[in-house]
Amino acid sequence: MQPARFAQTAFAKRNNHGGCVKLVLQQLAPVSPEPVCRLMINKVKDDLTKMKNDRPGKRFRNEHKRAKAHGITGGWIRVVVIILAIVSAAIGVVLVFIPGPAFVFFILSGALVASQWWAAARVLDKNELVLHRLWRWAKRKWSSFRKPHHPARG
Repeated sequence: MQPARFAQTAFAKRNNHGGCVKLVLQQLAPVSPEPVCRLMINKVKDDLTKMKNDRPGKRFRNEHKRAKAHGITGGWIRVVVIILAIVSAAIGVVLVFIPGPAFVFFILSGALVASQWWAAARVLDKNELVLHRLWRWAKRKWSSFRKPHHPARG
């Protein structure tokens, strides 16, 4: 069996404790970390693409449903995900003050929290719609401003 196949079977195994993913160390022993990391990165990319393609106002609730369907809610996984959300938000705060894509980390932390709590997903979806309206209003106002005309002085 190929190393990536070992990693896939290890990630596919589930135990009876809240559907948490159980890594089987015996199967992962012959696997280098590279295929496992590649699988994880591809999973995150797929999730972000699905979230990007969702309708505004439904993104975070759909992310919560997907996480629940995959069994990545509850128990110790919830604690790990919330810690990751806090770290992501902290990185976003730092990037607000230095050049960098801070909004990406804020969206990521919101998605992580929304994947664990339905109420958070609902609040984030409502706020997303408010921010969309605010953004459209700001764009209209900005485009309505005209540069003052200064006639050539002669």
